[in-house]
Amino acid sequence: MDAKIQRRAGLRLALAANARGTQDAIKDESSCYREILKAAVADVGLDTTVAKVLESDPEWASQMLQHIPDLGDHREALLQKAATSPSSALNALRFVPDLGSHRESLVLAAGRDAAPLGNISALHLKDSGGFDCQFTMYWTHAGETQPKNAYPDSGKWVWSDTLLLGQSQTMACRNFALADAPLEPGDEVWI
Repeated sequence: MDAKIQRRAGLRLALAANARGTQDAIKDESSCYREILKAAVADVGLDTTVAKVLESDPEWASQMLQHIPDLGDHREALLQKAATSPSSALNALRFVPDLGSHRESLVLAAGRDAAPLGNISALHLKDSGGFDCQFTMYWTHAGETQPKNAYPDSGKWVWSDTLLLGQSQTMACRNFALADAPLEPGDEVWI
């Protein structure tokens, strides 16, 4: 489920429960599952939060298992809910400790994404190997990943010069901004 859709669904539940701390956490776009779920538990209690999570997106169950300690008797139901979606099952396999008897059902739910691709027995790097490359930058502005949200065609993005073996280039973050893909102080950036 899309993050914005999840936030709207969570906000509807928080409004119905008059859970003000949860509402604030959801409205704060820098809040992640951890903060939102902790706020929900603080506002309405563990039992009510789990009940709503079990009625919602399986990803919520997976995230709750990952971020909320001491789930007690609720852990089993949350693991079962996480196993109803390939992506939430895979998330549980990756990040939730002690899956117990649910491990196999999560592996089956995750499908081939959970299958090992084999072992790496050795890695050899050729002496004096290298590559030519270019780099660009991504950033999150107002909840949207830029520049790919505003410009799906990567040919319209700002790229570095082609760098040959041993070369480097420094570019200011502001140089990557585009007319329809603004970059402002506080935006998260990565390359």
